[in-house]
Amino acid sequence: MIKSVSLAIGKVYSAIFNHIHLAVCGLFMKKRVEQVSELVRREVGKIFLREIPLPRDCLITVTRVEAVPDLREAKIFLTIFPAEKSAETMKFLQRSIGKIQFLLNRRLSMRPLPKISFKIDDIEKQAEKIDYLLDELEKGHIK
Repeated sequence: MIKSVSLAIGKVYSAIFNHIHLAVCGLFMKKRVEQVSELVRREVGKIFLREIPLPRDCLITVTRVEAVPDLREAKIFLTIFPAEKSAETMKFLQRSIGKIQFLLNRRLSMRPLPKISFKIDDIEKQAEKIDYLLDELEKGHIK
């Protein structure tokens, strides 16, 4: 009887330990993904500023980076001003992605190195649409 109670208590402790271990690892991994995303954001911004000849009369801002949990991929979200040059600038960046990836890989001392891709960040358009809808609601045009 004592042996079976001792065995049951051992299983409970083991289950609790495993649960706590998984929670701590999950928090660590989330923090690590956030740190890598921020690092990639800063470094790609520096690469744009210093090492890639960007199209004239164009401003590119790295707004955010979303790395996947295993850190093998990172989506880099950009705003491009003026918006009329977005398509042309994205084509340029897609043609230059190999060089940008190479420069980023040289700057990062980590493994695995995330494979980058570029996306237009439409968060400003979404915010503008929400502002418009709120104004219309306030004016009573939307019920």
